[in-house]
Amino acid sequence: MDESTSSALSSSPYKCVLIRRQRADSAISFLLIVILVFLYKRKRRVAAYLQSHPCNIVFALISLSLMESHLEKQNRDVLQKSFEEMISTLPKENCWGFPEDQYQYQGFWFTPPFLQGALSAQQQFQAQPTDIILCSSPRTGHCKSQNTQPIQLDEAFELFYEGVSLFGPYWDHVLGYWKASLERPDKLMFLKYEDLVEDTVLYLKKTAEFMGYPFSSEEQQQGVLENIVKMCSFDNLSGLEVNKTGRHREGKGNLATENNIFFRNGKVGDWKNYLTTEMAQRLDQRTLQKLSGSGLSL
Repeated sequence: MDESTSSALSSSPYKCVLIRRQRADSAISFLLIVILVFLYKRKRRVAAYLQSHPCNIVFALISLSLMESHLEKQNRDVLQKSFEEMISTLPKENCWGFPEDQYQYQGFWFTPPFLQGALSAQQQFQAQPTDIILCSSPRTGHCKSQNTQPIQLDEAFELFYEGVSLFGPYWDHVLGYWKASLERPDKLMFLKYEDLVEDTVLYLKKTAEFMGYPFSSEEQQQGVLENIVKMCSFDNLSGLEVNKTGRHREGKGNLATENNIFFRNGKVGDWKNYLTTEMAQRLDQRTLQKLSGSGLSL
């Protein structure tokens, strides 16, 4: 993953976990490394003392850990104060029924927790080609637990149209990924829902090739692709009992969510049941305007 891909990911609403390969052979070797670094960084008299009193190494490491924890807390306090001062200068809106303001930073809208995470990533994270990003679904229940208030569709449409939405404007958000996919097609694959619905097998095959694990001729002849598509189809997944009656984040109070809300009707064009003709025309015009010259069409 390079800088362009990292930039595209920086405004993503998904909670990410970074897995970076380490070369320590075992927990014991890692502990030895910690001890060696500790001895190296401390004064010689401390190292000499520890060499003559090896049993005190553990206590020294504990003391070092406590000291570093204290310094980390001080650093967090400084960063928090700096963050609060910074966001006080940003444009903000209170909308979408959220209990907290949204702030515009580098052209995108964030709630404070997401903005703080984006800033930390920009300041402290350097992407490496071997990084693996694991993404979970957005924390939709997070806002629900804070007594958000539903808003009318007309109001939501106008906010979206003006670009005032989480991680929006939507068009700029999508264009970030689109441009990154053009610059590094080997690192980022850009897919559209309509294309996937039209020819799911084709794009499953392309996705496998992109991941570096293409289907063999034998697998294709045996109908493996078709079986995968069938298992992952809307009809099959929406019909599973766990998705009809199960709950996401069960046992976490207000964070628990009915699984069936993730399934609508699985058809392209369902927007016609919600948007007026005027809304659709305005949205189409704005989309053409925003994507003009990019080579992307939605």
